Amino acid sequence: MLTLILDTASKYLNIGILDDNKLIVNYSIEANKRQSEITMSTIQKLFSENNLSVQDIQSFVITKGPGSYTGVRIAMTIAKVFCSLKPATLYVVNTLHAYVGNKSGFAMMDARAQRVFCASYENGNEVMAPTIKKLDEITYKGDFYGDTKLINKESLAIDIITNIVDIKDQWERVSDIDALTPLYLKENDAYGR
Repeated sequence: MLTLILDTASKYLNIGILDDNKLIVNYSIEANKRQSEITMSTIQKLFSENNLSVQDIQSFVITKGPGSYTGVRIAMTIAKVFCSLKPATLYVVNTLHAYVGNKSGFAMMDARAQRVFCASYENGNEVMAPTIKKLDEITYKGDFYGDTKLINKESLAIDIITNIVDIKDQWERVSDIDALTPLYLKENDAYGR
């Protein structure tokens, strides 16, 4: 069974092809807001290079956010269109969980204006749900993943596709594709609107 894994929520384009439990493609490139231009052609190229057909896809896994407003919607739109045209199962994972995978640590993504989208995990299990924090509110002690330069910390290496495969037991199956919406974190009154 072929599963296409797609993440377009950050400045990177991450694409994976999973054949049952074997990862046969793990592709990542800095796309710099060009995901909408290059995602489909890159998927086709990767399938062609591996003598596979996009028609063989039986399931999709995408990151649902948080992340770039447009970026999150690219993967979601591709998956929704494909799943409406061909029977395929759609799963989603939290983008921050994909940063950490089955490890422990604090995942963070730049949310601009001295804020980050963040969450923490212990052995791949969510400890702090995704939220928005100001940079000066981050007090986590442990390993960091993501846009850690914002707080002068080193990020451990991130392999989005491998991490998504490693948390396969936590993929969320989407039963109503039409009702699927990105995970956009709403700001509370303390941070303004």
